[in-house]
Amino acid sequence: MSRDKNLIVSPSFGNCNLPLAFFTLNFVFIDVNREAARILGFTREELLDTELFNINNKEQLNVDNKELQKLLDGKLENLCLKIDFPSKSGRIIALSFTVSLLELEDSKVFIAVFYRSTANNEMSDFLSSSYHNFGQISNLNPDIHYILDIEREKYIYQSIPLLNYCGYLASDLQGEKEIDFLMQKIDEVNIQSQSNVKTFFKEKKGIEEYVEIEYRILTKYNGRKWLRIKTSPLLLLHDKQSSKLTYGLVEDVTDSKKWFELERSKQKLSKELANHSTDVLYLTNLDSKEIIYTNFGERKFLGYSEKEWCDPKLDKLSIDFKDSVENHLKKLTSLHDDAMVCDEVLFRTKEGKEKWVLLKSKVFSRDNHLVPYLILSSAIIIDEYKAGFQNLSLAQSTTNAIVKAIPDMLLMMDRKGNYLKAISGVSFEKSEVDHLVGKNAIDVLPSDVYRLIMDSIETCLVTNEVQSIEFRLIENGNFVYFSNNFSKLNNNNVLILVRNITKRKLTEIELEKKVALLSKKNEQLEQFITRNTELERFAYIISHDLKEPLRSINSMAEIINQQIKSFNDKKLEKLMQHLMDSSTRMNLMIEGVLDYSRLDSHIEEHKAIDLNLIVQDVLSDLDVFIQERKAVVEVAELPKLIGDEVQIRQLFQNLINNGIKFNKSKVPKVEVGYKEENGEMVIFVKDNGIGIDQHFAESIFKMFRKLNSNSEYPGQGLGLSICKKIVDRHEGKIWMESKDSKGSTFFFTLKA
Repeated sequence: MSRDKNLIVSPSFGNCNLPLAFFTLNFVFIDVNREAARILGFTREELLDTELFNINNKEQLNVDNKELQKLLDGKLENLCLKIDFPSKSGRIIALSFTVSLLELEDSKVFIAVFYRSTANNEMSDFLSSSYHNFGQISNLNPDIHYILDIEREKYIYQSIPLLNYCGYLASDLQGEKEIDFLMQKIDEVNIQSQSNVKTFFKEKKGIEEYVEIEYRILTKYNGRKWLRIKTSPLLLLHDKQSSKLTYGLVEDVTDSKKWFELERSKQKLSKELANHSTDVLYLTNLDSKEIIYTNFGERKFLGYSEKEWCDPKLDKLSIDFKDSVENHLKKLTSLHDDAMVCDEVLFRTKEGKEKWVLLKSKVFSRDNHLVPYLILSSAIIIDEYKAGFQNLSLAQSTTNAIVKAIPDMLLMMDRKGNYLKAISGVSFEKSEVDHLVGKNAIDVLPSDVYRLIMDSIETCLVTNEVQSIEFRLIENGNFVYFSNNFSKLNNNNVLILVRNITKRKLTEIELEKKVALLSKKNEQLEQFITRNTELERFAYIISHDLKEPLRSINSMAEIINQQIKSFNDKKLEKLMQHLMDSSTRMNLMIEGVLDYSRLDSHIEEHKAIDLNLIVQDVLSDLDVFIQERKAVVEVAELPKLIGDEVQIRQLFQNLINNGIKFNKSKVPKVEVGYKEENGEMVIFVKDNGIGIDQHFAESIFKMFRKLNSNSEYPGQGLGLSICKKIVDRHEGKIWMESKDSKGSTFFFTLKA
């Protein structure tokens, strides 16, 4: 700097990113860097030693002399000025620049930071140090540019105040210098530097070489931030060992530092994501519709490579969505920069399949007329999300339908017994539910029920287990029964399922009465069974005891019959034969009674039996009798069932035997088969015998009931009684049908 021989402009000044210039107090250019000269439209040499007022229309420079004097007196840190600056080409440039006072050893100079304003938009001054621009500056550029006066330890320019960026206010300084205040917030243990950190931080002096430092600083509200600061000297003292001014660029690297130790994994993950992720970003020129950038890399999207995706001749849209992308982009022409347009579009993959893609687009860049010309878009395949959303909608509809269809009332209560929410089921009137919300259980329930509910709520919240209770209320003079099931929602609330169980409870009460009555009848039945058992035992004993004297009578009758033959008395012989026949019939009757009583005492486990095999065994046993009578027995295919094999054999034997026995036909015929009626299996035994008058259709199944003389058809009248008892023991029924006494048909069903 030629005007002060103790100061030298650093080479870094010319390459600084900030458009900087040094002025005398009369606004004469002392020095200007390359960025500032570019904005002003002149070369550095053309501007040096030139008065700003000679270049600019003096009347258009809005300078408040009072404000300028405050700056000269050190009462202002900086001053923002606006000018319409004519460049070398004659083009008027709307400029803003911030002026700060720089005090040298024997003089004072201005340092200015330029910024090209937006002429038509009246954007607030980008470089103004006022705090109201902080949010706008942060949105435009997250990095912080500053110029630090090393000797005064004072920031003379900050694009974003570091103090505010860390969450602090000027009132937090309490008279302390800003740089000292911020230095105290730095965690020195975590300082990382590529140069002499001690010199920079402890002695607070700049050095001529480039410095890059990373450190962690404590913010007011958001914990600690990692900042990377890059500094270079702008104005050196003559001895070149220290700086008068230094320029700094501050980047917030908190996120990158936070995951620094996982950087290798992140790089690997990024590579994998680049190869497998279906999300892509691309820039589209709105005028030509040409895609000028993508982040494809080596990966593909919908089967397309980067070259294929950018090829406008390749048809990638489904037929019904030809105009969708065009309309998608047109929407952005009338929206502001922060607005985003989202559309779901159906694309065709390279293989010809259709897939749903979510397009999100926003304005990336505008031309000088503020018309969008670059659009940033992201494309995400949402096939699975579409299907999931449809399933979710269906599930939600199903849940709503279930809630509406259930008969129960759903209540949400807190541990204090307050009704927070209620949903009525179909068994409850809506008015019954609405009046509960906002009330406490003590207001609507009897005290005993209230205590029961509160105990259940507390137990449910503590144990996290479902609790169930039942209680009754009196409504309109009648008992109404309810059940409550408690389920924990969170540490303070429960969900209660309330069900009206009046019908069930009344049924249970009625059932209990019937059970009591049945229990009483069971006692009576047990007494009856006991007596019946005793009778059966008695019948067995009597029958057994009668057989012995009957055998004696029969033996004596045979002896007497042998002796009286010598008397040649026909009448006496006839009487004796009658006595012997009566004895034989008496013996057969006793045997029949014993057989009948044995049916109840016989206990055999029911098992699967084949009726075809049973009937074959019966026919084998009756073979001699069948041959003697020249009878014909026809057996159809019979089913299988569960039952007592011995008793079922006896049942078929009695019925087939009767069909042949009570038959006067020259060729007795018996048919055995089955049919289904009303879903029930009915077995029948049909004969062409003498038949039975329908009047006796029920009485023939009684014990000792005979419709014919013993001389014509000998027997005791127990066969059909035994058949009925066998069918009864199998929980079936038996009946007989006969027409005009021409044959009979016996039907029976069996249930095991």
